[in-house]
Amino acid sequence: MRVLHYIRDFTVAGSDAVLAVKAMLASTSKVVENHLLTATPLAVDYVEMLREQYGIEVHVVPRPVHRNPFSYLTIGGKVKHVLKQVQPDLVHVHGSWDYLASVVERKARKRHLVTIVSPHGGLSSASLNTAFWKSKLPRILLYQMWMVRNSTSVIAMGNAESDDIKNLRLKKRVEVMPQVQKDNPVQEPLADALMAAYRKALDSSYLNYLTKEERQLVRDMVRAAVTKDEPDLQVTVPHGVSFRRMYLYAYDEDAMPLFVEGAQKQQVQIPPVFKEDAVPRYVNKKAKKRGQLKDVETQLKKSRIPAEYVNENIAVTLLGKASKIGRKRLTLRQWTEIYDLFRNIDFDEEIVARELKRQRLKNFTKKIQKTLGKYYKLPAGFDIF
Repeated sequence: MRVLHYIRDFTVAGSDAVLAVKAMLASTSKVVENHLLTATPLAVDYVEMLREQYGIEVHVVPRPVHRNPFSYLTIGGKVKHVLKQVQPDLVHVHGSWDYLASVVERKARKRHLVTIVSPHGGLSSASLNTAFWKSKLPRILLYQMWMVRNSTSVIAMGNAESDDIKNLRLKKRVEVMPQVQKDNPVQEPLADALMAAYRKALDSSYLNYLTKEERQLVRDMVRAAVTKDEPDLQVTVPHGVSFRRMYLYAYDEDAMPLFVEGAQKQQVQIPPVFKEDAVPRYVNKKAKKRGQLKDVETQLKKSRIPAEYVNENIAVTLLGKASKIGRKRLTLRQWTEIYDLFRNIDFDEEIVARELKRQRLKNFTKKIQKTLGKYYKLPAGFDIF
């Protein structure tokens, strides 16, 4: 895992934020490739010490000059360059009321990276009340509120800070770290809690990192499970794919048993499958609705196909239910039902096509057929239209 930490000034020895960041960097140095982004240059010998002792690479982006408005226009490009150079898996922003911090968080989020914010006491009532009208309120409206709300999660250094953040109702995803010990650079409880928070954030945002190869591999495994005789289907696992991401994707698509079955059919060795509830993740409000397509209860137009045409009515009903859910909201398991409908169920295409036209489902069915051909390799000759 590669983590980019941002802190405005890493030279303030007595700062609680600097102390916490030092403890995080030292505690995770053996399990994480840490990078430090700061707005204040560090001494050369200190940079060398950080690199040699903890493996930390330091990057500097000077803070904008208040008297020069053009420095605000160029700051985003400099941050973008650092992100492109480091290629982090996760960006951890430390501090509040800092415009550059908001730029780092926003640029990282636009690159679909996990972003974590640690206010380090900056959102306490005492901090908010200090120069609220002149300083804090404008910054809240311009960037501070959006930085906290849009980040993947917020890390609080203690329960008191967690309560302050929750009382502001800016963020529900708050992780609490243990107390930082000032005389101990390497702190195992902090490292364990921090790595758990990182992993939870990454697992909750795995779709941002899921590659096309990984997504297609899951589809191929599932297709191998539901197909009977397709000698041309040979699933191979390319180098560098993440089975953790693929397992999470298969779970969310309600297709994990099919994935395992497909791997067995293709005689592909896969790592042990973990249980879904064993991986802590944040609640996904946009999660797809699980369950078989045939069990979906919804109001459909009455078919004019006579009842004795059983398979034809099944085809119209399944496609009608799929249209109610929406093509992009169908789970992989539901796609297998549609694939099985086109591939294995014998029905009269002309009768079904006539009824689908009447119900204005022709264009939807064409899009379904296109997707089945592109991603699920439905052979030619099984289309309705």
